[in-house]
Amino acid sequence: MMSNEIHRNSSFSLKSILEKDKLNNSNLMDWYSNMKFVLRAENKMYVLEGPIPEEPATTTGISCKTWEKHVDDSIKVSCLMLASMIPELQQNLVDQPAYDMVRKLEEMFQQQARHEHFCHTPTDGGNVGAGHVDCS
Repeated sequence: MMSNEIHRNSSFSLKSILEKDKLNNSNLMDWYSNMKFVLRAENKMYVLEGPIPEEPATTTGISCKTWEKHVDDSIKVSCLMLASMIPELQQNLVDQPAYDMVRKLEEMFQQQARHEHFCHTPTDGGNVGAGHVDCS
């Protein structure tokens, strides 16, 4: 009984990190690091390590229960992830499994980083100013 209470309190305090520092357009690495801390504490990190496996052919047995747990955990993690990001990012990710959501975020932020790098790179071989691209 006391162990469950301690677990609940530690999980709550870890989740508060995500509430305080929501994912925005500039903090993916910090947010993802905090998300991994929370998921490790909740024993749900595995949902970000690979996609949900195919549904088993039989609806009984250990493989079905394992699959159902993976689906359920993915839904919980997806909700936690969505709740810990700004609304603009949520709109693009609603109804995605947790694993797919992380892949999509990585893709979005890589494109943003490439765009920012291009916009801040001189185009005249290093002479800052003359060949600078304005992306504003």
